[in-house]
Amino acid sequence: MSRRRRLATSLAVFAAVAAAALLPAAAGAQGPPSPDNILDGVVRGYTDASNGWLERIFPLAQRLFALLATLEFAVSGIFWAVGREGLDAVAAALLRKFMLLSFLFALLWEFPLWLPYVARGFEAAGQTASGTGTVNPSAVFDYGLTIAGHILAAIGDAGILTDFSGTLLGEMICLVILLAYSLIAVQICLTLCEVSFVLTGGVLFLGFAGFRGTAAFAEGYLLFLFQIGIKVYLLYLLVGVGTNLSRQWADIDFRLIQTPQAPSFAPQLAVMTGALVLCLLVWRTGGIANKIAHVASFRLGEALR
Repeated sequence: MSRRRRLATSLAVFAAVAAAALLPAAAGAQGPPSPDNILDGVVRGYTDASNGWLERIFPLAQRLFALLATLEFAVSGIFWAVGREGLDAVAAALLRKFMLLSFLFALLWEFPLWLPYVARGFEAAGQTASGTGTVNPSAVFDYGLTIAGHILAAIGDAGILTDFSGTLLGEMICLVILLAYSLIAVQICLTLCEVSFVLTGGVLFLGFAGFRGTAAFAEGYLLFLFQIGIKVYLLYLLVGVGTNLSRQWADIDFRLIQTPQAPSFAPQLAVMTGALVLCLLVWRTGGIANKIAHVASFRLGEALR
């Protein structure tokens, strides 16, 4: 047996094994089949843990704000004492500083009431616009398994498993599709975990708003909160469309079109290209959200001077 023949036989065996693993997912593809929920479990794990973070960090953030606000009044008092401003100007500056610090402290004190609704509001807008109730990374990944399983089944039905070029091309297409859907699921998982970080552990950074020298940390946190909200909004729009497309792709007849030269992989290659486009769009959401959010500036440090 030639080396080329042995390699083709090995690929055939690999394709048969892969098809056996993926076909159960393809067989139950009335909508997304039941996934292992590993990625969903990661999201739930951080969401559950974040509930305890807020309870423990909240008092620390309040004490930090009080300490820094006291320092801010002390530094301002020194500047007012050595300056040449009149009493009216000093009183007006003191009143403005007191009102700003009171607002920032109220923002911190009522953190669970106000700021989480920024991110949740963007999420609700994305759900309304896309018509998607939830975004589950495990379900998205399962679409990739389903489509790859259908492609491998079509390759097996075509009887070309002993053909080197056909087997290699079919397996490469399946691998790229699985990789694209895996990256989409990873990005969704990362974004949902970031929401948990921001809406709970991020409260600590609001404590830095009490002093002009550290107010940039609080401003950066507020901008990041809006950035995450925008990112979630964009993800719902993209995944809503991607889910509908994935359902259509899973229903495509992937049986190979026989030509005089070789079997045609046109439908498989088209779906692979579409999966790559979806993957790139989803991974660009972070950059788009960053460009939108960083146009704004609260200038807390300048306002405290």
